[in-house]
Amino acid sequence: MQVDFLLSRLKVMYERIDDAEDLINIELDHRRNELVALDLVITAVSTMFAFVAMIGGIFGMNMKNGYEESHLAFLWATYGGTAGAVILFLGIVLFARWKRLLFIPDATSYSSNNQK
Repeated sequence: MQVDFLLSRLKVMYERIDDAEDLINIELDHRRNELVALDLVITAVSTMFAFVAMIGGIFGMNMKNGYEESHLAFLWATYGGTAGAVILFLGIVLFARWKRLLFIPDATSYSSNNQK
């Protein structure tokens, strides 16, 4: 009788330990997914800077194209490259959000959760 009681207690403790281990693994998976989402944003930012550097590299080559002395061409290249980089960054982030790769809640779900 005492042995049966101890055996049942051991089974309950084993199940609790197993459940706790599952919860810890779920939490670790969630944190790992957050790190992957952060890596995606950092990659998008570095792609944005690489795009601006590419524009600067093209105009920095030692080729004669007639725009070397034009201040207006410099401004167009600078602002155009920056605008292109920002559009590229927003495109990557919006695509990732559309595919639900980022943990950014929708405004509608946030407002409905606050009203409960």
